[in-house]
Amino acid sequence: TDSLRESVFSIAAAKSREALRLTDTIVMNGNRDIIIVLPCTEETGARLVCEKIVKLSEPEFKGLSVDISQQVYPVHVTFPDDGDNFQELMETAFKKVSSKEMLEKITSIPTDARNYAEKIYNRYKRWI
Repeated sequence: TDSLRESVFSIAAAKSREALRLTDTIVMNGNRDIIIVLPCTEETGARLVCEKIVKLSEPEFKGLSVDISQQVYPVHVTFPDDGDNFQELMETAFKKVSSKEMLEKITSIPTDARNYAEKIYNRYKRWI
């Protein structure tokens, strides 16, 4: 529901603020994405910040009876490894989120349906 989504977003935003340093910047994209800019932070530090935010948020989400892994997917990108400019960094971050969403869709297909599709595909593949 929309109120649950807003609650989850509010909790994630509040806990993100708690995890940040004075030099870090948080930007909210509607009630959908929280973008955090960590200047002069390498990949290991970015991963630690993601983990810290999740850890701070878990008790709040449990209070809402929400599975954090179903509601929050933190990704991190670093400059210049993942992009030379902000646009490239954002594209890389969105690709990581899209990859996770696609993986969830694929793994949610029942095993027997996947096996059947693979069997049919392999049968037709021989004809090509």
